[in-house]
Amino acid sequence: MARLALTLFGAFEAQLDGSGGRALPAKGQTLLPYLALHPGQAAGRDKVAALLWRGMGNEQALRNLRHAVFTIRKAKGDYAVAVSSDGRGLRLEPTAVAVDALRFERLLVSDATRDALRAAMAL
Repeated sequence: MARLALTLFGAFEAQLDGSGGRALPAKGQTLLPYLALHPGQAAGRDKVAALLWRGMGNEQALRNLRHAVFTIRKAKGDYAVAVSSDGRGLRLEPTAVAVDALRFERLLVSDATRDALRAAMAL
């Protein structure tokens, strides 16, 4: 399975299996990290649409969300392996995505050894 690597510290970057990723529209750069920080948890489409398109009617916001998901999948067809949808919610497959912010948290909380703290600082 292809592995998507998301860099959230510093400038946003999405790479598939180490290859340079194509640029994503701003909302795609917001949507992927939001899903990535909640690995394996489905985020309700209504909730995500309301977060990303505040002040816009629900139907238009949902239409924009569908378009954002489409642009993520189109930007790199293999991103689709990471983004899954059940019609009501969106989520990223935790086994298909590596996220620097989650690794940072894991190193600080779970490992908490001197080497782990050094690795966390390097991120």
